[in-house]
Amino acid sequence: MSKRLLSIFLLVSLALNAGIVGGLVVMGLFRKQHDLHHYQNFPEGPGSREEARFNPRDFENENTKALRDSFRVSKRELMRELAKGKINETRIQGIIERSITLQSRLERTLGESTLRLRKSMTPQEARDYFGRRAERMDRFIDRNQKDNLRRKPNE
Repeated sequence: MSKRLLSIFLLVSLALNAGIVGGLVVMGLFRKQHDLHHYQNFPEGPGSREEARFNPRDFENENTKALRDSFRVSKRELMRELAKGKINETRIQGIIERSITLQSRLERTLGESTLRLRKSMTPQEARDYFGRRAERMDRFIDRNQKDNLRRKPNE
């Protein structure tokens, strides 16, 4: 290999290595700024970040939490029963019926909790909070519909 070609390869290699090292340094600096921005401590009290955020779980009572836990246990029990080699249809139907009952109770208590939450809000807070939730639900539904259309076999 000629000396000139070897020099060219050396310069190209040096440029690539310098680019990679420079990129790592720059990304390290920006990552540090990103962490500082997102994980900074906000002041507590009036106007704090936590105060401005509604968490519906704060309005749940122990009954709602117990219903949510029992519904999840029921769903897990159903999945474990369905995973077994031999199907016990009466047991599975019983689990399904119990799960439906638990879900109905859970939905009722969640609805009542949501109503209590709404009553504690001003109209502007309700518009902001429930409007964002409705938009999120719309995006979720739209995304699922697009996924279903994409997955649908050509007819």
